[in-house]
Amino acid sequence: MVVETAYGLTTALLTVDEALHSDWVPWRDKLDVVRVVDPDPRCRPQLRRAGFVIHPSWVTWIASAGASEEVFLDRLSGKERRSIRAGMRFVAEQGIRWKTVVPLDADTYDRFLELYERQISTMRHGVPFARYDRDDILAHADE
Repeated sequence: MVVETAYGLTTALLTVDEALHSDWVPWRDKLDVVRVVDPDPRCRPQLRRAGFVIHPSWVTWIASAGASEEVFLDRLSGKERRSIRAGMRFVAEQGIRWKTVVPLDADTYDRFLELYERQISTMRHGVPFARYDRDDILAHADE
């Protein structure tokens, strides 16, 4: 078993054998997440019986922006559209302007990170993933 703490969560990474045969009582108040990484699919019934929930460890969701802003907004719920429009009004009132940079350059991304990290720092469990992924994002800037 490997125990690691990241982003405010303490996670145990286990083998199937550890998951099925460990005494979890002493760990009850010490772990937030217990994870079996990539178990053999044949072990899933045993893991379910032991109380584990089987789900993918990584989910990627992609949605096309659409041909225009209106096309994109039309796919959203009324509440989401109102929220976006309120944000757009706020931006206009503050004199903030939108700028698209293709390909993305390091200077523009770093200026974005200043604003992003200021916002993330106000969140109780905020994690600055955009900072952590900076090099990878800039390596694929043309995308």
